[in-house]
Amino acid sequence: MTWFDGPVADSGPVAVVLPYAGAVRPPTALVRNAAEPGTSVAGIIYPGHGTAGENLLTEPEKLLSGLVSQLQPLAGPRLTLVGFSLGGNLAFELARRFAAAGRPPGGLVCCVARAPHTGVGHLPTSGLDDAEFPATAIRLGLLAPAAAELDGMQGMIAALRADLRIVEHMPFSPGSPALDVRTAVIGATGDWLVPDPALRRWADVVAGAPLQLRVPGSHLSWLTEPGPMISALARGLSFAQAGQESLA
Repeated sequence: MTWFDGPVADSGPVAVVLPYAGAVRPPTALVRNAAEPGTSVAGIIYPGHGTAGENLLTEPEKLLSGLVSQLQPLAGPRLTLVGFSLGGNLAFELARRFAAAGRPPGGLVCCVARAPHTGVGHLPTSGLDDAEFPATAIRLGLLAPAAAELDGMQGMIAALRADLRIVEHMPFSPGSPALDVRTAVIGATGDWLVPDPALRRWADVVAGAPLQLRVPGSHLSWLTEPGPMISALARGLSFAQAGQESLA
């Protein structure tokens, strides 16, 4: 079963979008609006989210192994990984694994994602009981108050809980070589979950200086005010994909 939300071109540059925790669908349209003409854009729907089949995954290694299998045919210089929050950390780990296998992606764009060695940014929440979990997720800015009250939202809340468990147990090997992939880092100026120091620390884990970009707002405010994020993504993708022109 495919985890992609749409078809992927057989040739030319491709950007794969990995969404934030609890996302029913990936922000593929946002990235498509920012991408250069000729770049194919497709998003990943994690198992158990939205219209995706299969069960929710709560173990990072199972999710990462599945993602490697899904993306293996695209691995190499034509691929740019674009991740949001949880997706940014997954994108980095996938890039690291593909690089170790001799097929590094052509670029990496990490949005509102802490550098992998800076922790989670909040106390563990995935193990809270059913009454306390939504309230805590709202307080952290990970769940909209209105959404928590809607009928049928239990599935999304369950997906958010599963994803946060993955966030809380993501692997990171401090001794790993720096990732030699062009990287752009996009943060939000009012994001207390992913503050500027945690964004700057991406320089510790990538070989070249990452392009650092900022948009106004909080952790997920770009979902309702997408304009600045689209502009930042356009700059980030252009930086990360430099050198891919021959693939078009």
